[in-house]
Amino acid sequence: MLRTMAGENFKGLKMFRGVLNEWRKANILCAKEWEGGDVPWYYNERAHLGLLASSVWKKNGIAFEEFVTRKKRKRVRKRKFRSYSGRQDIYICLLNQEFIGEAKNCWIKLSSLNRISAKSINNKLKVAGEDTRKCPKYGEKRIAVVFAIPMIQSSEKKNIDKFLKKWIETVVSDVNFSCCSWIFPSITRNFRYNDSIYPGIALFIKECA
Repeated sequence: MLRTMAGENFKGLKMFRGVLNEWRKANILCAKEWEGGDVPWYYNERAHLGLLASSVWKKNGIAFEEFVTRKKRKRVRKRKFRSYSGRQDIYICLLNQEFIGEAKNCWIKLSSLNRISAKSINNKLKVAGEDTRKCPKYGEKRIAVVFAIPMIQSSEKKNIDKFLKKWIETVVSDVNFSCCSWIFPSITRNFRYNDSIYPGIALFIKECA
């Protein structure tokens, strides 16, 4: 019988512990309510941010999403930075600490033919960090957020748990995060769309300098 695979790891940002617990619960609740016909992690980062934001509110924090702000264009040679109107993905206030962040999705193919690697997640964290540095801050800390969604070919269904255990072990060791969490519910471990299985999701948050 399949068992839910869930966990978390902290190298920093321990104030997010309760939020990550609520985030895992929210993903399971959606999967149960949709009775296996759909799953929240199949969608984009905008949908994922909604679940993260709701988890912040559940822990008596404040979360505000997709708001207009000024951003800096990348500097070219000796030209001055130019600002433009853009959107900040999320603002979080938690335990009297404030954060602004940018989020990315990271779709990952797991199979017996692919070497399990943390490189793609680290690259997404780097890009999210660069994006959030374009936004002005007013005392907040900056964070990069990545939602990682493993995909497994339906022909390798029997290897799902083996792949996931190895993947979790690898990313916890090799991804440069401050905190992370993962949830692979038993009720949707074999959720399939076309020729791929989407067993669950992992969340990585990194504090940026």
